[in-house]
Amino acid sequence: MAIRLNLYYEVQKTKKQRQYDPLKIAMICLGVIILGLAGYYFMQLGEATAVRDAYRAHKAESVKLAPLAIAAKEREIAVSKKVEMAKQLAKKVEDRFYWGPVLEQLISSIPPNVQLTKCNATIATALPRRCDILLEGLAAGDEPRIVAEELRTSLAEQLGKTYKKTVANFKSLDDGSETVSINGKPARTASFVIAVTFNGGEEPPPPPPPPRPPAAAK
Repeated sequence: MAIRLNLYYEVQKTKKQRQYDPLKIAMICLGVIILGLAGYYFMQLGEATAVRDAYRAHKAESVKLAPLAIAAKEREIAVSKKVEMAKQLAKKVEDRFYWGPVLEQLISSIPPNVQLTKCNATIATALPRRCDILLEGLAAGDEPRIVAEELRTSLAEQLGKTYKKTVANFKSLDDGSETVSINGKPARTASFVIAVTFNGGEEPPPPPPPPRPPAAAK
């Protein structure tokens, strides 16, 4: 049997020890970790650069659109004012009080032997828009006071058919010192002042009831 002698045993042993040296292995691992960290850093740097570029682009766009946004806001305010003004004008037109029907009813209530010498009328702006009419004139006839009373009653009845809370009262009723001719006959006169009031609009809505206090805990 042939005997083989390994004369390089010590050399090979030393070579293997160097190959599996723990320090060398640690250095290799450390190098791999450093390479990984470097790769991760460059990847994050690329993402940060992309985010920074996107931020700059959005900032430049916002700076460009800022004047347009301010102009749009100013235009919105101007349009809102015009719309509100149009609403107020429309409401004034809708709530306008027309004196024509009132005067028509007044004329239809005046008999031939009554002459109006003065008429004043006012109306409030707030609901229910109270109307005040002051009529001055002369009533003629055998009993001029009765004629004036009939006029007052007729005014209250005629206007009361259309308007709420109509009231007609004498402010004054005095016998006149002059006579007039009615159908060729002399007639006595009486001067009067009649105040007529009525509501020319709807009653305002009632205020909401106050909130109830919380019940006391028992």
